Amino acid sequence: MKLPEPLEAALVAAPDDPAAWLVAGDWLEAHGAPQGELAAVMRGLEHERDPGRFVATKARRDELLRQHGPRLLGGAVLDEVRWRWGFVSHARVEVAQVGALLASPAGRFVRQLEVHGRVERLVGLTTGTAPVLAGLSLVGTRGRATGPLALARVLSPLRLERLALVDLEVDFAEASVAGLRALSLRDVRHASLVPFLSGLDGHRLEALTLQLDVALEHKTGVVGRLPVVASLALEDDLADELARWAAKAPVVKHLNTLALCGPMTDLGLDALLLEASRLSRLRSLRLEGGHFQARLRRLAWRQLPAIAFDARRSPWSFW
Repeated sequence: MKLPEPLEAALVAAPDDPAAWLVAGDWLEAHGAPQGELAAVMRGLEHERDPGRFVATKARRDELLRQHGPRLLGGAVLDEVRWRWGFVSHARVEVAQVGALLASPAGRFVRQLEVHGRVERLVGLTTGTAPVLAGLSLVGTRGRATGPLALARVLSPLRLERLALVDLEVDFAEASVAGLRALSLRDVRHASLVPFLSGLDGHRLEALTLQLDVALEHKTGVVGRLPVVASLALEDDLADELARWAAKAPVVKHLNTLALCGPMTDLGLDALLLEASRLSRLRSLRLEGGHFQARLRRLAWRQLPAIAFDARRSPWSFW
């Protein structure tokens, strides 16, 4: 059942305001739509404190999803889904299923969308079909692309806050990310990548991930232009040089989390330990892909309590 235009307008105007979603759910329930009961049940689960009633309410939610979920999703097959108050809030989906999801009663107002496959063929993402989309992740399939993803064509109609591009050939020409609060580029490639990084406007960026095969100075140069960044993840084959830069970079005093990825050795970890007092403000310091002596690791755990080691690169996840 389609919502009245004033209700849709209220959701678009304030997508993070719970009141707008609750009013929409109440309207659907008043008109006998199963999606309305689903919204009421999901809302009830958030506030139910009685264990017995919670179990019964959860069972009713699951029954409603089994009975009405496929129709509410417009027949779209999702790899993973999160619901909020009768609507899909997060979805992981293959590119061929995007159109059906965005046209469905439950998927039209999705907030975070992760698309897998040949995403260079992605069409139909507009403010009209995805009016409150805030986060978009595009994950390609290495070796199967039919050409580069024209990023400007995907972004121009949207008002995103978060963007992630993973394992893709991406043409950045004329693409603007000035309004983003979070940007993640992982295994992205194209001749336009370095010019894009050189001109990146990051005055609003609070979180940045750059795991790219470009020169270290291009990545660190971007970071130097980020006045409000709080979360930073960088990868480079010259991991010891990356650690030396991170240990003394002015941006560290603004960070809550820092991840450094690459084949770091004791030299890189020692450079970080020499600046332990500056790094002690971090809530999380993660080193991925490095190999260190046990003695130095123990010293790091004592001087940098927020530090964590992982011999492997963390897998990609939008969730």
